[in-house]
Amino acid sequence: MDKAEKRLCDLLARAQNDGQHGKGQPWRTAVYISATYWYGSGHSVPELMAEQSKMCKAKLHRMPTLKKEMTFRERNTGAKGDVELKRLIDEVASRHVDCILVASVGYFGYSCVWAQNFLRTIVGCCGVRFIDCAAGFDSFYDSLELYVDQITKHHRSHARYAACEQRERRRTPQQSEVPYGYIWRPGGKVEVDEYAAIVVRRIFAWAAAGGHSGDIADFLVSRGVMYAPDHCCQLYGRAAKSKLNWSKRTIDELIENPFYRGLMAPSTFRVGGVPGKHECAVIPASERNYVRGPQKALVDEETYQKALATRNAHRTNGGRRGLDAFIEEVVHGTQI
Repeated sequence: MDKAEKRLCDLLARAQNDGQHGKGQPWRTAVYISATYWYGSGHSVPELMAEQSKMCKAKLHRMPTLKKEMTFRERNTGAKGDVELKRLIDEVASRHVDCILVASVGYFGYSCVWAQNFLRTIVGCCGVRFIDCAAGFDSFYDSLELYVDQITKHHRSHARYAACEQRERRRTPQQSEVPYGYIWRPGGKVEVDEYAAIVVRRIFAWAAAGGHSGDIADFLVSRGVMYAPDHCCQLYGRAAKSKLNWSKRTIDELIENPFYRGLMAPSTFRVGGVPGKHECAVIPASERNYVRGPQKALVDEETYQKALATRNAHRTNGGRRGLDAFIEEVVHGTQI
């Protein structure tokens, strides 16, 4: 137990009515900003600090009963990443501040367990006010136990999701995930179907040049291009081979598939023993990223984004030319 933690224990032991905040007096507030986030972040340290500072300033502006006494900025992320935190604990133990303001509890303390113990013992028993801007929590008005339970669920959800994401990065593609243009082999090995890959690249090039999915499908059918014969045999059996053909829907699904960029959509919520979507709803959608797959990319990122943008634009404004106009304007005008 270090010196700061010992002082907190002494404070807890002698917590009486004299430790309560005086009525009518402004809350002496300490703002804590840290460069370390429990769950990691893709932003730089200056961006994280600026974002937290902005949130805390807005909160102080809206609450005139809070009087900022001091600000603790934890810029270090290594072994000395708790210097400002220990200073804050020392100020709390000395009763120089009686309110702690943070942008999010994820930036406060060493870990989720440490923050929970701090909230239960110091905030709950010693009359120290704690405000979390992101969660909208204020211990002066809200239930501390419900807030701690929320932190626990949030932390477990993040931990489970991180474990699932780690498994995703090591897994091999399933047969049902391998689209037209590739050949799946037992053991998860994915090979490029050279004939189908030519068709896929041309579809993306035509779409990037402004071609409508329906026109592309009609052109492929008119030229007798078969739709994924080997792929259909693997998935549906030989009897289904003649029942599938190119259509606007198949072209749209092909353009939207990130597999052609060399990525795989995460199947985190389909793995046995993993919490369902309702339990992982606290994970921001931006953190549920695609993972790099073992397959070779058939299209580059620029062509993929152009084709996707064209496809989305045609959803609202049509854009279908007809087969003859498509051949004249898109097929003949596109260099592949």
